[in-house]
Amino acid sequence: MIKTLIPSSQIASEYSANWKFTAEQIFYTPIHWLAYWNDVEALKYIISIIPADQFHLVMSMTSEAMTPLDIAGKHGSHEAAHFLINYLTEKFSIIKNCFNNNRKLKSN
Repeated sequence: MIKTLIPSSQIASEYSANWKFTAEQIFYTPIHWLAYWNDVEALKYIISIIPADQFHLVMSMTSEAMTPLDIAGKHGSHEAAHFLINYLTEKFSIIKNCFNNNRKLKSN
């Protein structure tokens, strides 16, 4: 279903679903919701199509300062948590850059 809503060939198209939408009240992204519902296949797909310059959204925080990994852990979504831990471990250099960029933005 996710592949139909957000085709990889149209990731920035106005005709596909917005994978980087953030809920205004609670700051959940689709990645947060997929982690909450333990939808590992959809998580894998969304994360695989995220452009490198927008990867920081994987680590974005909710209004309660929780990342998607935190959400998965809190709600017992063990498969999603396992996937996110493995993925983030493999992509550690990208994660490191996300945190470095956040520090630069805050200091300006």
